[in-house]
Amino acid sequence: MSKFLKFIIVTLFFSFGLTAQEKTATSLPNISLIGNFVGQNVDGARSFGVEEVELSFQHYLYPGVKADVFIGLGKHEEGEEEGGYEVSLEEAYVTFMSLPATLFPNSSINLPLGAMVGQKLLAVGRLNALHPEQWAFVDRPVVHQKFFGEGHGLAGQGGQLAYLLPLPFFSQLEVGYWTAVSAHGHEGGAEEEGDDEAHGVEHENAMLHARLWNSFKIGNASEVSVGLSSLTSNFNADEDNDKSAIMAFDVNLVRELSNNKSLDFQVEWFQAKYGEEGEEGEEAAARETQDGFVFTTLFNFSKLYSAGVRYSSLGKHGDEGEDVTQVAYQITRQLTETSKFRIQHNVNDNPNAENVTLVQFIFGMGPHSHVLQ
Repeated sequence: MSKFLKFIIVTLFFSFGLTAQEKTATSLPNISLIGNFVGQNVDGARSFGVEEVELSFQHYLYPGVKADVFIGLGKHEEGEEEGGYEVSLEEAYVTFMSLPATLFPNSSINLPLGAMVGQKLLAVGRLNALHPEQWAFVDRPVVHQKFFGEGHGLAGQGGQLAYLLPLPFFSQLEVGYWTAVSAHGHEGGAEEEGDDEAHGVEHENAMLHARLWNSFKIGNASEVSVGLSSLTSNFNADEDNDKSAIMAFDVNLVRELSNNKSLDFQVEWFQAKYGEEGEEGEEAAARETQDGFVFTTLFNFSKLYSAGVRYSSLGKHGDEGEDVTQVAYQITRQLTETSKFRIQHNVNDNPNAENVTLVQFIFGMGPHSHVLQ
């Protein structure tokens, strides 16, 4: 655990405790905590533990300017400290809802242009930008783990601009320039010892990200959102064959039924184009691609019960490996507005992965826990 992050957390809590009685409510940040407990059964081997505790600090710095900081205490996934815990900075960003109004408060400029700076999970498709407490399943599908690495997903440090298009429905274009927080390659990392070359979507150096997403109603009971995303990693490389790229297309349809019932259909499709260093000419032009998609159906029976099925498929990388598919089934019991219990079973059509049963209890305290409702 970083001593610097320890110092920040202790200092924040100490300072908030000392000043809470002196300051008004509006001068204090909103502090929330999310607890995520997960147990699993893999081929008879059972385990249960605290997967992560997440702290969030959220505050309006200025009208239309908001700061969000998310710090996680989670398990080490590998290495000598496997099974222990480490503190990590998940996200820390400032959102300018209207950049012209912030920079020129007395101006009559009416330009729907926003901005965001800091560290952020990138919106490539729908799921990557979400935190675990916002997921409909305990884990992420195999496609996301392959293209964006394990853990929470792919994050970057930098900034983006967001422009609200003048259309009769919601339509927003986002363009961002980021530096990769960590590199995620094929098989969850960079080149392994013994490999002749590194394969995979290596998110490194500068990353150029763009997303166009739209949302509109169909009748009185249905809403559709459509997104188109692109991400180019190692964007500042001199040679195109040193770059990696991902294209994503996502659709979400929500149909409200009677008596607190609803249906939710989600589709994500990805195509990754790998950068192969050292290739030139025709070899570079013939770089291999890898496709993957996720289809999810969620059914809310009532305010208390919901269930879902997720099918994900990952194509092979050129002539390497085999196609991988996974089907996940889950049922969720909403205990309170800020806590829920979930059981999930994954069936893997992959010789390198066992079927697994997951049990999750997740709860929240503070304003940010509304995402659990």
